[in-house]
Amino acid sequence: LGNYVLRTALQETAKLLTVLPEFVLNVNVSARQMEREEFRAEVLHILEQTGFPANHLCMELTERCKDMPLEVIKKEVEFFQGYGIRMAMDDYGTGSASSGIVLHAPMDEIKLDMSFIRGITGDPKKQAMVKSIVEFANSCGMSTCLEGVESEELQDYLRMYQATWFQGYYYSKPVEIGRLMELVRDFT
Repeated sequence: LGNYVLRTALQETAKLLTVLPEFVLNVNVSARQMEREEFRAEVLHILEQTGFPANHLCMELTERCKDMPLEVIKKEVEFFQGYGIRMAMDDYGTGSASSGIVLHAPMDEIKLDMSFIRGITGDPKKQAMVKSIVEFANSCGMSTCLEGVESEELQDYLRMYQATWFQGYYYSKPVEIGRLMELVRDFT
């Protein structure tokens, strides 16, 4: 199923690169996939089959990957990065293991869990946490994505943290590829 999702996502979004050359596709990767010996070869084969440029793919490690041994995660991350694939830690901060992974493996991006963003404007602890995580990532050369942006006011407030990207329903709920193409054309 994971391979089907990856192949379909690459095939359907390849056309976005003609309209938005800097487009990067993020795809979640489960621990079950990462633990399989053949996963490396399957990803490279799918990239070759679809003709999708490896440097426009970012694989996001999901929650269960945090249960894998750090050495295994590090080796897998380094392997994929060796082919130009970006690696992200999804839902960062939801467990203590995510910090261990980011400290041990050379991640390209941290995606801050939306639980840090909900109610941030009135919560000094969340403000301090988001500020420190974004500053840490920036100082280490990692990109950051703040999840859960649901309004223009929240987006404007979050800009002060200098995160790389924002994600949330304010921009769009999940849409089919045709609608995504329309949205991209409208904004380019």
